[in-house]
Amino acid sequence: MDIRTELQKSQLCEDFTDNQLTELMTQITVREKHYKNNEILFYTKEATKIFILVNGNVAIAKNTISGKRILGKSVSERGEITGEIYYFSHRNPFWDYAIALEPTTVLEISGIEKEKLQQLDLTLQNRLLVNLLKSVTRKFEYIGEKVRITSEDSVRAKISNYLLGLQQEDGSIELTETREEIADYLDITRPSLSRELGRMQKENIIQIEGNKVIILDVVIFDAFIE
Repeated sequence: MDIRTELQKSQLCEDFTDNQLTELMTQITVREKHYKNNEILFYTKEATKIFILVNGNVAIAKNTISGKRILGKSVSERGEITGEIYYFSHRNPFWDYAIALEPTTVLEISGIEKEKLQQLDLTLQNRLLVNLLKSVTRKFEYIGEKVRITSEDSVRAKISNYLLGLQQEDGSIELTETREEIADYLDITRPSLSRELGRMQKENIIQIEGNKVIILDVVIFDAFIE
């Protein structure tokens, strides 16, 4: 793997010049790391690095007292950042850990401390901070959307709002997560998810073909969206 190329394509180094990327790489340590499915990348209370996704899927997660796993924001796009919120935050985090949802490769970055950042060119410092802020902002938007969806009263309303968020401009919907992961995200059980999807198909509201979902009755579907 060409680590420099992966950094150049990442959210962290967006709009960097070649010289700026070279300067940053002299101050940080970057390692290629591989994780198996369900392997933990880091615990949020002990975050000492940030991570850039090369391939795979990583989500933050929390276990309830009963042992149920709840999934938070996941990163599945090449170049996305994860771990930055917990690296820079000194507050007690709600989420417990970050976990690989499939075989995953990341760049593990250490050395982004205040003292080292201050040694960088001022323009580079500003660019780096803007990129980190953009990444954090995306996550806050995601959290707001998750709260809105999971606060819905019915399972059908949760599913409908979730599917709406995946709908493309042409109306197509493609599921990129397993049913277990979707159920975790919606804070419902997998059997409840499967039952309700089955009912929605039986009532000809939706049609599921593999990982694609087709809305058959837009009027009824929209009735569950707020």
